[in-house]
Parts: sequence; C-alpha cells; structure tokens
Amino acid sequence: MRFFDLCKYLSSLESHSDAKKKVEIVSELFTHAETEEVDKLAYLMKGGPWHKSPDPLEISINKRPAIKSLAKATGYSEQEVRDIVKKEGTIELAAEQLVKKKQVQPLLPTPLTVSGVYESLRKIAESKNSSSQSIKIRTLTRLTVSATPLSAKFIYRFMLNKFTLGVPLEILAGGLAAAFLGRKDKSSIIEEAYNKYPDIGKIARITVEDGTLGLRNVEITPGQPIRLMRAKGLGSVEEIMKKVDGKAAVEWIYDGKPCQIHLARGKLWVFSDTFDEISPRYPDLVNHCKKGLQPKEVIVEGVIVPYTPKTRSYRLYHRFEHKKNEKGVRHTTSEPPVKVFLYDLLYRDGKSYLSASYQERRKGLTTSIKENDKLALTEKKRVKTPEEVENLLIEAIEKGQEGVIVKKLGKNSSYKPGKKTWNWIKYKRSFKSKMIDTVDLVAVGAFGNRGPTKFKYDGLLFAAYDPENDTFPSVCKVSTGFTHKELGMLSKKIEAYLTDVAPSRILVNEKVEPDYWIQPKIVAEIGGAELTLSHTHKAGYRLVKEKVEKDAGLTIRFPQFVQWRPGKSEEAITTSRELVQMYFALLERVR
Repeated sequence: MRFFDLCKYLSSLESHSDAKKKVEIVSELFTHAETEEVDKLAYLMKGGPWHKSPDPLEISINKRPAIKSLAKATGYSEQEVRDIVKKEGTIELAAEQLVKKKQVQPLLPTPLTVSGVYESLRKIAESKNSSSQSIKIRTLTRLTVSATPLSAKFIYRFMLNKFTLGVPLEILAGGLAAAFLGRKDKSSIIEEAYNKYPDIGKIARITVEDGTLGLRNVEITPGQPIRLMRAKGLGSVEEIMKKVDGKAAVEWIYDGKPCQIHLARGKLWVFSDTFDEISPRYPDLVNHCKKGLQPKEVIVEGVIVPYTPKTRSYRLYHRFEHKKNEKGVRHTTSEPPVKVFLYDLLYRDGKSYLSASYQERRKGLTTSIKENDKLALTEKKRVKTPEEVENLLIEAIEKGQEGVIVKKLGKNSSYKPGKKTWNWIKYKRSFKSKMIDTVDLVAVGAFGNRGPTKFKYDGLLFAAYDPENDTFPSVCKVSTGFTHKELGMLSKKIEAYLTDVAPSRILVNEKVEPDYWIQPKIVAEIGGAELTLSHTHKAGYRLVKEKVEKDAGLTIRFPQFVQWRPGKSEEAITTSRELVQMYFALLERVR
C-alpha cells in the first residue's frame, strides 16, 4: 500500500467525529491492505510507543533536527523553515506547506510505501548510539524528499512523537473485526486479547491470520505487560457493601506508583501502569524483588511507595516523582528509599491466575513472596459491615495513605485485565465531600494571565473523554490548586502540545473558548465540590438529555487541580458516561 493512501485514510478519520463512521474507515483501510502490512498499519494508527514490551520502540526526534531535515529536503534555509513553522503553528503543518512548494525536486522520486516508511521509522527508533542524531536527520530527509505534502504532514507527526490522531483501541478493534472477523461486534474478542497482550501489531496479525480461535488462545506472558484492572468509586460504604454482597477484603490505597513486576528466566522487569519499563530507576528494588519472589516465573502487581525503613514511615509520592521521570536513565539507588507493596498475583510457573477468585490469588501471592526491606504484601482485612470499612479508611488516612479499596470475594471476583469493574471499589478521603470522586481529565486549552502576576497562564480548560464518539467534551476551567512552582512550569509543560487550530476531537462551547488550544495529551487529577448541570460545557450532554430532558452538559463546581497524572493516556481518563453516572448517583443520595 502506498503511504499516501494511508494518509488519506488518516485525514478522513480526523475529519469525522462519529465513532461508527471511523470504524467503517478503519475497516476499509484494513480490507485494502496486504496481510504483511496489517501489523504495521495498526502500529502507525495507534500512535505512541509501538511495542508495549520490555523493549518498546518509541519514535522521537527533537524540533531542531526536524527543522534541519525539512530545510535539506525542500531547499529552504533553516531560518525560513522556522519562520513558516511559527506562521503555521506546528511543524507538521509547516512540512505540508513546504513540500507543496519545495525548491528541490528529485529526478526520479520513489513513491513511499507503508512498509518502507514503517521500516524507516523503526530504524530511527532503534538508533540509540552516538551517531543516532545523524541517522535520524538523514532518514527523515530521505522520507521528506519522496513525500507528498499530505504524507510529509503525517511523517513529521510520527517523528515528533506527537501522533495526535492516536486511533483509540475501540475504533481499531471494531475496524479489525469488521474486516477480518465478519462483524464489528466481535471487537470485544480483539480487545480482550489486547488487554492480556497489549501489542496492537501482534494482535492485528493474529486477527487476520488465525481469527477468533487465535485471539482466544492469547495468554499472558512474563516479560509482556498486561493492562491493569481498575477500580470503580463509590461515596457510600452502605452502597459499597451491597455491591460486594455483604463481605469483602479491604486493602489500603497507597500513595505511590502502581506497577507490575515480571520474573522469568532469571530476569526481572518492573513496568509502570502505562507499560513503561522502569526497572533502571529502581535498581535496589529490583535486587530485593529477585531475592523475595520465590517462583521461577511470576507476574505480580503492586505499588511503589516512598518509605523510610528507620522510622517505618511513608512519604508523599508526588514530591519525588519528578526526579524519576527520565526515560533511559539508569540510577544506582532509589532516592528517596522506596518499598513495593504487592496486592495481586496474575501468573505463576506456567499457570494464569486471571480467572481465579480473589482468595485464590491472594493465597498464591502470599506463598510466592518472602518479605524483606523492600518487598511486602499490602495491608488487608476482611470486613462484613459498613462501619468496619469506615474505620479502615480512617486508619489508612492517619497513616498518610489515599484511602481503601474494597475487593469482592468468591467465584465472581476474577481479575479482568484492562477493565474498570465493581470487583474492586475505591473509597477515598475525597469521597467524603459532595463530589463522589476526583476525576482524571485532559487539558485542551489554556487561558492567558490578565492579572498582576508574572505567569503567562492562569488556568487550563479540561475535558473528559467520550469513547462512543471519540471526542473530548469540555468539563471545566481550572485556575486553583496549582502551586507557584507548577504555574511557573506550566509554559514548559504545555509548549509541545500548543496549536493554533482547535483539534477536531475537542468539543468546546464558544463561550469558554481558550486563548490557546492544546492537543489532548496532558492529564491531571481534578477535584471539586460537586458535579452540576451546565449550559456551557459539553461533557455528558446527550446522556443528560436522555435522562432528564434538559439541554445541558456537566461541569465541576469549584474545580481544583490536585496533581498531574504523568504517563496516563488521554483515552484512560474519566469518560463522559462516568461523569453522568457520578452525577445521578449524587442525586439518588440527596433524595
């Protein structure tokens, strides 16, 4: 397939907001592809690191060498390129314009193919030695010389690791199912396989070559991260106990970084909740885990917590997280000291524990580890009454933790990768307020500072995610909760994602249009007093109208910034439907 044809499909995807139409476009694309191209197309459309594995391939090049490549390929000076980038707003739009009127024309241009571009991008991702910069510039220049204007636009998006289209899993799975399984409603089989083995290219290849049977045979594998199961939240202990049939296990929600630890063939990997391999950041933790994990092969889940052994005290996680966010940096010790608390067993010596009950998994976990200074089990207690849950919440808060998680017992308490389920229910300190939960929202706009302070921005516009329509409807403007340091760093944080044109997936009423648009990539945890109906914001508009026949969306009253959620995908944030559920749950409690 010509790369230009792929780019036409990608442009078509960008121009539509309807999820059903997007599935049709993706299905048509896969139908016209060769079998050996399917995995490459899936990687390119999904965006981000291609392989969620111990050695992910992530394409990334800085703006300066990208400008140098664009200048070489088009015959313009670097200053002229910079001027056009400034005028167009983004480098990919500048690339499209410069290639359209380039001053250097190749004698015999070679049309770019999907496989050829993929292999070139892969070569760039794999080049990590001292000459990698020159390899990147040379490869990007060659691609640009042969590119059409539209192709150049998407090539530079890939290269700058800003592939903002980032086709969601639901759309990709629907397209694959329609193209190769006969019906798009079979997409759940593809999603289940991906949740156990989140390598979209491999799952796409299995779909086309082995069909439904091959997908159902996908199993979890040590060394390949699994999508974490997530908990739902409730603000009433009585409601929680009803959901778990009157009996449960309660564990602390530690203030730390969720992780998944894999051990196989004598090697140990520590993965973050976004699949990044973070083992090099915690070398002493890795050594203690190797000593403490008893099976030859095992996959366990836990949370990395700042912990001082001498005083046996916990420290606030977010105060040191920024020191640990450099990819590829190998540290000699974990500073400050950390400890991992394990809470689940997913695999042990050839056996998957995904379908096992909570009790079976916890028992297996207990017999799989030998606790030491860096490795322990989470605090756990069995409960039968709401009062017991309330008391455990108070105990967790007094120890500096975020809250508790109530876990269902019995045969219906299996582990469901990638799902948000009632098998686990969060109960946090923040739930004591009127708003049931803090929410994870994505920044889509910034407001210029009109006050006397020195900061360029004084607030951000945040949105939820609507997976049914693949859009980001606005929820609220947030101006409070930021520290002076966070406000000072705001310009640097959002700079790479600023755009002059509103991204097509963002839904914002003209009354709250920001001064600057931001590609939906930066996620934050937002709290507030309560959820209320809004005639200005778009989140949940259709769902609210269906329930109460009012032309209104939802917003947060007195919204407040809590913390950044580094590494969290924009597709994993709070959805419009979840906001609506939270709103009507609050109304039920009031009644």
